[in-house]
Amino acid sequence: MQSDAIFSLISQLFVEQDQKTYEELTSYTTWQDFLSSEPLDILLTQALRVPLTFQKHQDFCRKHFVGGLPCSAMPVESLYVHANGMHGTHATVTSQLQRTTYLNSSAQYMKDLISSMRLVLPQQFNAYPDHLSLECDMYALLCGSGLDNEAHTFLHERFIWIEGYKQYLHELKNENATFFCNLLQALMQTIACN
Repeated sequence: MQSDAIFSLISQLFVEQDQKTYEELTSYTTWQDFLSSEPLDILLTQALRVPLTFQKHQDFCRKHFVGGLPCSAMPVESLYVHANGMHGTHATVTSQLQRTTYLNSSAQYMKDLISSMRLVLPQQFNAYPDHLSLECDMYALLCGSGLDNEAHTFLHERFIWIEGYKQYLHELKNENATFFCNLLQALMQTIACN
């Protein structure tokens, strides 16, 4: 599986899906293709060997990927960067969540990029155009369009917040959060190889 396909698959796992779609994403063939991807190391493939069941995935998404809840852990870049656009470290993630808002500079960047490419921002992402799923899909789109230099730049500029977000998810102390942490690790390993 190429890096754009890895990003495309992971993008769909950080949003709620219907059962049929989720089961297609995690079918044996698709999942084995994902796990055999070059950049993923053996320890990570062992950890991801069995994806979450549909119900566990849905429960986690409904509990943690919804804004405004006390246990919210939205995969939105704006929430993990300082107002000046600087990305924080693990030690500052929690305080960042208290002082950052949706639609800061990273969100505006994504809105502008989507508009400049004459694409339409899906309505469900209006409040957070810098959602991890959109950023992953944008990378896949740039790669698929043969815009390799732009894809490379996008990859190394937009995804530096992932480590802090992964650590924040880890701190939820939710057994199902490990699955999402491992998906983020797969992104980081893929980024490191590009």
